[in-house]
Amino acid sequence: MKMFSIRKKVTVIAVSIAVIIQSCTVYKAKPISLKRASEIKAKVKVITNAGNRYKYRNIISYDGNYYGIQFKRSNKKVLLNEEEIKKIKVKDSVISVVANVLLGCAVVISIFIVGYNGPGLGDGLQFPN
Repeated sequence: MKMFSIRKKVTVIAVSIAVIIQSCTVYKAKPISLKRASEIKAKVKVITNAGNRYKYRNIISYDGNYYGIQFKRSNKKVLLNEEEIKKIKVKDSVISVVANVLLGCAVVISIFIVGYNGPGLGDGLQFPN
C-alpha cells in the first residue's frame, strides 16, 4: 500500500514537471535589431539596459514607432524606446519544439521506469478492495 502511495506521488510530480516543461521557449543566442524583429513577426524577448526582461507576441512598426504586442487577451501595444533596449532575442522555434519533445519523452520514460517492478519483485501495484 505504501509503495502505491509513493508511486502515485512520483507520477503526479512527473506529470506536473512535464506540463511545466511543455511551456518552455528557447530563444536564439544572437540578438537582432528592432527593425528585423518587426519584420519577422515572431515571439521575442526584449532586454532593457536596466536588466528588465519583457516577452512579446511580436513587434510591429507603426508611424515610425515600434510597439510590442503583449500576450494578454487585450493585445495591448507597448511603445518601445530604442535607447532603452539592450538586446532583442527571437524565439528559436525548431529548438523549442525539439527540446519540448525530448524533455517530454524523458519524463514519460522516467514514469515507466519508476512504475516498473521488474521480474520477481512482488505482485506489483496493490489496489485496495
